[in-house]
Amino acid sequence: MIAIGTTTISEDEEEVVPSTPISSCSTISTPGDYILTESFGDSGECIIIAADNVSIDGDGHILMGNINANNGIAAYTGLSISNINMVGNVTATCDYNPNGAGCHGGSVTITNSTNIATVDVSGGYGAGIDAGVDQKGGDGGSVTITNSSITTVNSNGGYASLWGAGGAGGTVAFTNSSVGTVSAYGGEPGAMEGHGPGGDGGDVTFDVCPTPAPTVTVAGGTGGASGTITPSNCHQ
Repeated sequence: MIAIGTTTISEDEEEVVPSTPISSCSTISTPGDYILTESFGDSGECIIIAADNVSIDGDGHILMGNINANNGIAAYTGLSISNINMVGNVTATCDYNPNGAGCHGGSVTITNSTNIATVDVSGGYGAGIDAGVDQKGGDGGSVTITNSSITTVNSNGGYASLWGAGGAGGTVAFTNSSVGTVSAYGGEPGAMEGHGPGGDGGDVTFDVCPTPAPTVTVAGGTGGASGTITPSNCHQ
């Protein structure tokens, strides 16, 4: 598929599929391309993502509110956001699993966007009381940010409950972008003996070190390895 302007063209059929317009807070339950036709917002959750592989083009408009791709004990993946001035948060994480392993965080790509407060793709917490159930924490997801300004990015590993290892921190990559705080630590293991190690820290990369330098955390959970920051001096 080739994206041209606000349309998508299939190379095989050369069919033009226009992006679906959005003019108010809503729920998106079908994969595909969407475009804001005006500025709008809400004090809380404004756009709810209920499908994988959703692309939102702000077309230069302002969105006041949050974009949430949390699916209970799972997180939607393949969320792409571009050309938006957004006063709010982007979340592709999940709630803890009450009796099992935590889910992995989702994947988010942000391009040519400003004023986003927090992007969170952290893994979910595992939980339960049955020693035979895997209660591993979920791994952090992936975030790719290009030509954008973000205040905080979280891609942490989830914690295990009683049994199970901690989840690993995710991957975060910046190109020509600014950020204040990045957190991709590994989750802590379960409290019971033989639970397994904490999760490894994640990997954070910058093409150019932002100014001022951000605070970056890639520590592993107890028994887990630390992640990497590239270049290694791109943090406070």
